[in-house]
Amino acid sequence: MGFHHVALATRDTTATHRFYTEVMGFHLVKVVAAPTPSGGWSKHFFYDTGGNGLMAFWEIHDDTIGSDFPVDINATAGLPWWVNHIAFDAPTRDDLHRHRDRWREHGHTVLEVDHDFCISIYI
Repeated sequence: MGFHHVALATRDTTATHRFYTEVMGFHLVKVVAAPTPSGGWSKHFFYDTGGNGLMAFWEIHDDTIGSDFPVDINATAGLPWWVNHIAFDAPTRDDLHRHRDRWREHGHTVLEVDHDFCISIYI
């Protein structure tokens, strides 16, 4: 079974939207606002990654959660920045390098790792 979407919390929807549209090249396809189970409300933003699944982000407005929740999964777990990550597919190495170049143009440091069966690029 493939996945439909991966969802993560964000504290800055504007910055998240800018990164995933301008830097990553994803397209916003759906926004859903709904109550949270504990009485607040949230917006769920879904982005088409150009592959077989969606990337989603929560904008949370819930007093039981607050607004200062951690969003860096690695830092919260006490792990280095590269451990927990989401890998996106590029059909060819040229396509991967085109994305890499765009990320660099936006000022991001890019690390390329050869796993023997695939190439990962971390930004």
